[in-house]
Amino acid sequence: MDTELRKIMSQVLTPDASKRLGTIKATKPDFAMQLQVYILQLFQQGMIRGNINDEMLKSIINKIMTKPSWNIKRK
Repeated sequence: MDTELRKIMSQVLTPDASKRLGTIKATKPDFAMQLQVYILQLFQQGMIRGNINDEMLKSIINKIMTKPSWNIKRK
């Protein structure tokens, strides 16, 4: 899967986005893997048209990092 992932990332990401992903891999490898799997899923579902530039990658990162808030109200 690792070689398939690298191949798809090189096809889908622009050089700037690839550089950002490399920086994330160096600092947060678990998050980088989660991000790559998410991009792979988008690619396999045909939801990616063209290349992902740096701005698009930032928005994907924000989407993944945004956690739903849970409000528990006790009566």
